Amino acid sequence: MHEAKIASLILDKADKKLCEFSNIEEVKCIELVVGKFRNIDSESLSFAFDALKGEKKFFEKTILKIEEIDAIALCENNGHAYAIEFRSGFACPICGSGIGSLKSGQELEIRKIQLLSEGRNA
Repeated sequence: MHEAKIASLILDKADKKLCEFSNIEEVKCIELVVGKFRNIDSESLSFAFDALKGEKKFFEKTILKIEEIDAIALCENNGHAYAIEFRSGFACPICGSGIGSLKSGQELEIRKIQLLSEGRNA
């Protein structure tokens, strides 16, 4: 289950970012963007995050919010933009050619870390 490794890396990266701040009480929320072509199961990632967050100071009550981004490709032959679907063999529904390039769907990034600091939001 690679979601546990990803959850651990998210916590590590967020923990390192906290060094820039002082008087932190807790991390309220981490907002994550995940592309559907990343092959990450959001439920498994949330489960792994919840299982691991207690190991880090400030993260015991942290909520992980995940926004999934559709996989959009430009076809190889004509540059048509289309949503990638497994059932169509990833082929362009207009001309049948394969994927030329991806416009979106491979994202995996922390968008926002919401902190509670000195009794107020930071």
